[in-house]
Amino acid sequence: MMMSVSTCTAGMAGSYYEKDNYYTRDQSVADKWQGNLCKEIGLKENTNVNSETFKIVMENSGKCAGYDVTFSAPKSVSIAAEINPELRADMQKAHQEAVQKTLADIEKNKIGCRVTKNGETTFQNTEKMVAAKFEHGVSRSGDMQMHTHCVNANITEYNGKEYAVDGHKLFENQKIYGQEYRTNLANNLQKMGYEVEVTDAEKGFFELKEIRSDVREHFSTRRAEIEKEMAKSGQTGAEAAQAANLKTRQAKQKIDINEKRLEWQKELAKLKQAAPTKGDNIAKPTTAIQKAAFDRAIDRLAKQNFAFTERQITQAAMAEGVTANVQQDTVAKCLAKSKLVKLTPKNADGMPAGNYYTTKQNIVTEQKILDNVLLNKGKMTGMSQAQTNKTLQNVCTKNNWQLGAEQQNVVSHIATSKDQFIAVRG
Repeated sequence: MMMSVSTCTAGMAGSYYEKDNYYTRDQSVADKWQGNLCKEIGLKENTNVNSETFKIVMENSGKCAGYDVTFSAPKSVSIAAEINPELRADMQKAHQEAVQKTLADIEKNKIGCRVTKNGETTFQNTEKMVAAKFEHGVSRSGDMQMHTHCVNANITEYNGKEYAVDGHKLFENQKIYGQEYRTNLANNLQKMGYEVEVTDAEKGFFELKEIRSDVREHFSTRRAEIEKEMAKSGQTGAEAAQAANLKTRQAKQKIDINEKRLEWQKELAKLKQAAPTKGDNIAKPTTAIQKAAFDRAIDRLAKQNFAFTERQITQAAMAEGVTANVQQDTVAKCLAKSKLVKLTPKNADGMPAGNYYTTKQNIVTEQKILDNVLLNKGKMTGMSQAQTNKTLQNVCTKNNWQLGAEQQNVVSHIATSKDQFIAVRG
C-alpha cells in the first residue's frame, strides 16, 4: 500500500507488452494515457494506450526514457476485488480514481525541468507530462495485488521548448504522494459505503474493515518473505526492508490471471471470507476530525524530535488523517492556524538552513535540560581511563560486540566525565 518511483529505459518500458511478461493483466482493464502534454504530442487523454504509440513515445524520451510511478492498493482491497465481479468493479473504480487524482496533483505541483539562464540553473514547474497507466492485479509471488504502473515519459515543455523532466522532485516527494493516494483511495471507498479502519496511524495505512487480518496474511506471501529475511539479518526499518525486498525478489513468472483467479476463489471459500457490504451511515470527515488528526501528528512529532519540517508535518498529519480525507491543503490551513513556533536556524557557514517548527513545550523542555547540564557540570566522580578501558573490553567480550573507534570514544567520554548530564549527538 504505497507509491514507488524508479527510472526506466525504453527497453524496460517496452516489457509491458511482452507476451510472457509476469504482469499478465485483466484484459477488461484498458491502459490509459494521462497528462497535459498528451495533446501537444498528438495524443488524447483517457484514450487507450497501444504498443506502437507507447514505444515511439518512450524511444523519443532520451536515455532515461521515463519514471515508473507505481501505486499499490492495500491488501484487503486487492482481496475484495477477487471475491465477486461487483466488488471488483467498485475496488477498481476507487483505485483508478485515486491514481488519476494523485497523478494529476503530481503533474500540477512537481512536474518540471531545470532551466539555465544567465549562468543560474533553477527548477521551473511546467505542469506538463505524458504518462501511460498500466493496471495489474498479480504480485511477483502470485498473490492478488492491485497496482498501477504510471510510466511518465522523460519529456516536458517549457516556453515552447522540450526539456527532460527533473526526476528529483518525484523521488523527494514519493512518501507524500504515496500518502495522498491512500487518502484518496480511503475517501473513495467510504463514499461508496465501505467501512475502512486505520491499521498504522504513523504510516497512514488502512484496510477494509470486513476483510479479516488472517485472510490478509494468507495472501501476503511476499511480505512474509521480506520479514523473514529481515529477521535473519537482524535489521529493521525502511532501508532494511528495501534491501530485503531486492534480495528475495523472485524472477518474473508466466502467470495466467484467469487460472490465478480460480485458485484464489477456492482459497477464499476455504477461508470463509465474506464479501464486504456497503452501508449508508459512513461518517463524513469534519473540520474538527481533521484538526484532531493534525494535533495528534504534531504531538507525535514533538515527542520524537525537537523540531520538524513542513514536509514532515504534512506527511505525519496526512497519515493520521488517512480516513478523514486530510489532504496537503488541509494541513497547510491547520498549520497556518496553529500555535507552533517557526524556527530559522543557520548552518555552520551562517547561511539559512531551512524552516523548522516546534512547540512551546519543547522549547521549555529544552531549556530545562540545558539548565540541568550547566548546573551539574563537574559535580560527579568520573571513572579512570584504565577502569573504562577494562570494563568496556569485558562487556564487549561477554556480548561479542565489536565497537568502532567513534563508539569507543563516546563511551570513554561519558564514563570519564565529571558532568552529571552529557549531551551526545547521535
